[in-house]
Amino acid sequence: MHKVQKMTALISFALLLVGCSLQTKMSSTLDRTTTEVLDRFADIDRSLSGAAAKLLQTGLSGPEAAAALNTLCSTSSSCVDCATISKAGSIIEVQPEQYKTVAGKTIADQPQVQTMLKRHIPVMSPMFRSVENVNAVDVEYPLIDAQGEFLGAVSMLFKPDTLLRPIIEKAVKGTDFNIWVVSPDGTMLYDRMSDHIGLNLFTAELYQPFPSLLKIGRQIAAEPEGRGSYSFYKPETKERVTKEAIWSTVSLYNTAWRVVIYRIAGQ
Repeated sequence: MHKVQKMTALISFALLLVGCSLQTKMSSTLDRTTTEVLDRFADIDRSLSGAAAKLLQTGLSGPEAAAALNTLCSTSSSCVDCATISKAGSIIEVQPEQYKTVAGKTIADQPQVQTMLKRHIPVMSPMFRSVENVNAVDVEYPLIDAQGEFLGAVSMLFKPDTLLRPIIEKAVKGTDFNIWVVSPDGTMLYDRMSDHIGLNLFTAELYQPFPSLLKIGRQIAAEPEGRGSYSFYKPETKERVTKEAIWSTVSLYNTAWRVVIYRIAGQ
């Protein structure tokens, strides 16, 4: 009996070590992922700053402004289009050419544009349906000349899932982990299951039968980092499993995204 108890204790200890090792590996994978996303955000900030400096020389319309916008668009494969925005919140110049039809439209009713126009600071929006008719995120960067006069803004519209997918696929390759990214309002910005992108964690019918997911979702929305578990479908199946999760936060211009890494419990 004593030997059996000893063996049971050793097995339990071994399982505990394995669990700790997996948690450590998950945490380090999450750290690498958030670091790379923040690097991409830094690239966006540098590109917008450079474009703003160029546009202050060229003006907000014309061939030279269009060339500056094309250069800005080429800095990220996730970019949908780039535009100059007037002081009144209307689109002046836009590139690439396929989106020329939105020139002249006002976007002054969009919250991120309103904030930029009022406070003259860079702003990143939540994901929304844009005037280009795509689900995307808009970054607005103010144009302020050497005399301190506000002239308008340069805008970059990009798809979060296109930015995130190569980073996340590289991070989880060869592991049992998966990652999803959500904004604090519940909008799914990235998921391995592409049809989940754009759904709202708190309101979409898909998620309602899973109270533990909704509970941890509220924690994720409220807390910049943490860990917990929840029940949901195993990827690409209808099998319900328990998932162990750790999350952290990345942000650009004070707009936060929660990055959630998980593994199926017992796998």
